[in-house]
Amino acid sequence: MTTTRIDNVRLVVPGEKIATGSLRLAAGKIAAVDFHPVAGKVPLLTPGLIDVHTHGIERHIYEAGPDALQAGATALARYGTTSVLPTLYAALTRDTVGSWSRRFGLNSSCAARSPLTSKVTNIHPSSFPHPL
Repeated sequence: MTTTRIDNVRLVVPGEKIATGSLRLAAGKIAAVDFHPVAGKVPLLTPGLIDVHTHGIERHIYEAGPDALQAGATALARYGTTSVLPTLYAALTRDTVGSWSRRFGLNSSCAARSPLTSKVTNIHPSSFPHPL
């Protein structure tokens, strides 16, 4: 099992506090947090961001197709986003929802992805009433 230790950072504990300390990861999950004083200016370590309404990022417009969504998910990861719920409109039909769901593993309990890519958690239709 691979372990990683991140030392001497300010840790954000959502809804509780920001405190200095260290963090240990094991198998990609938080295994231990050690709060302790750290001298000087130290970097801020936060949980990953979840983007719940987005039509694209940079030059990647998700409705252009699955390749654009994949490229956008990769771009989002550079900004600290670990999960994305893309908002789509024109691209959605019964056929595209099925093919996109299969491509991104939306019907499985664990979608395969690169650690440098945000996870596509589902597809959010942006029309009302929705044609599906």
